[in-house]
Amino acid sequence: YYPERLGFLFGREEGMTACKRAFDKIGVDIAMNIIRRCIPPSDNHPILHHAIRHAPDLENDIGQYYPDAVFLRDTNGHTLLQLKFYMNLRRGKKTFKKDCSFFLVTSDNQVNTFHPGTGLYPFMLAAVGNKSDL
Repeated sequence: YYPERLGFLFGREEGMTACKRAFDKIGVDIAMNIIRRCIPPSDNHPILHHAIRHAPDLENDIGQYYPDAVFLRDTNGHTLLQLKFYMNLRRGKKTFKKDCSFFLVTSDNQVNTFHPGTGLYPFMLAAVGNKSDL
């Protein structure tokens, strides 16, 4: 168990995270109450950052129980909005033609910060379509 990575929640087995499996088996409310006892919101773990990286489909469920996590920074110093922006670019599903509003509402802070995994600026990441070997 690596608390800084919250690995036990987002580790995958048979294509499903432990967190998602718990949500399906015992329900979101019960699972999140258990998780909150193990990881109190006051501990300032960037749990939403981990959800965006490893299980973006769980962001809304987890976010309801950790609303203050939006204001935390991850180990790279990135805010949740910066990380969401990078992860959307990295997944290659956002293009100006398909979703111009995604790019039009981007803040200067999101554009001026390097992507934590690749070291590229967001426009560079978008240009290579996440196919760079840098």
